[in-house]
Amino acid sequence: MTEEITGNWSYYVYISLTLVPVYLAFQLIKFLGWQLFVNN
Repeated sequence: MTEEITGNWSYYVYISLTLVPVYLAFQLIKFLGWQLFVNN
């Protein structure tokens, strides 16, 4: 039971470390794209 919980925890941590940078990059690109669209 403990090993399963630890496995799930590390699994969620791995997903978070993968999705968070992608999400932040997407937000940054969307923000920069919006800025360029407004400035032009």
